[in-house]
Amino acid sequence: MPETRATRKTNDDKPAETVTTDGIETTDEEAMEKRIAKAVADALRAQRAEFEEMLRRERAERALTAATEAIRSQPPAHIDDLGTRTLNVTVDLQSFSGNFSIDAITARDWLEMFSDLLDLRSQEPLPRTARNLLSSRLVGDARELYFAAAPMTPTELTATLTGAFPESTPRAAKEAFEHFRRTTPSIDVHVVRFRCLYLRARRLNPRECDYTEETLAEYFRNSLHAALSEELYKWQLVTLDAMIAKARHLEPAYPFVPPQVNQLTGGQQTVPLTDDERARCLREGRCFRCKAHGHRSRECPLRAQPGNGEG
Repeated sequence: MPETRATRKTNDDKPAETVTTDGIETTDEEAMEKRIAKAVADALRAQRAEFEEMLRRERAERALTAATEAIRSQPPAHIDDLGTRTLNVTVDLQSFSGNFSIDAITARDWLEMFSDLLDLRSQEPLPRTARNLLSSRLVGDARELYFAAAPMTPTELTATLTGAFPESTPRAAKEAFEHFRRTTPSIDVHVVRFRCLYLRARRLNPRECDYTEETLAEYFRNSLHAALSEELYKWQLVTLDAMIAKARHLEPAYPFVPPQVNQLTGGQQTVPLTDDERARCLREGRCFRCKAHGHRSRECPLRAQPGNGEG
């Protein structure tokens, strides 16, 4: 169908200039009218969007005000079904992972802030508010350790976190890892503590604590109680993951027995070595007390620890 060419007569009966848009020819005046109409429509849309945003902000402010009033109207505290205090508080507590280079805070300092916020009592069971806060603020290794150990009181929580994430110098961190021994019935908790101490030692002593997989596997085996350690020695495993997996598999057959407590001193007695253990320590140049390299039993750092049961 042929295009229709529209023209407009002027006062002097001359055709007006035409403009072609999308195949349709219009006059300059018609094009100007369309541009004006489009500009007006755009302005109206912008005003409408601004008005809707203003209404949205007003509704949000009203909702926030209502929520604040509702929180203020709640009772300050009540006794829950466990007989422990549950505090209706909203707290702002930084997360804690156990990695000092990330957290920039020690476990003990973090625990002090946590206890102060909730006004916890050391021997009472952790209230629901505290457990919820721990679940949301502990991350990484600290979170894994918390769920593995499942501490029931603030005292147990402090012992769990400060034991795995101690404040230490590079040398102390290295010695703490190399002399680490199992003290908990849970193999999972022991594994987490072992990894945490290793990561801290390597972070503070990157050159001296850059152990091979075989060395790490041997340190883990030596950290276990004698019966399980002796059985693992027979397998000659050379990676840490393999040693941990085999330890978990053999655990039911070689259960952990807590160290004997000296009734006079309150400390732990040194478990006597078997003939095979003593021979291996002599052969490998290890300390009879902690089974670490580099010193003899009379020079062992564990002798100087308070409550060890020996002078």
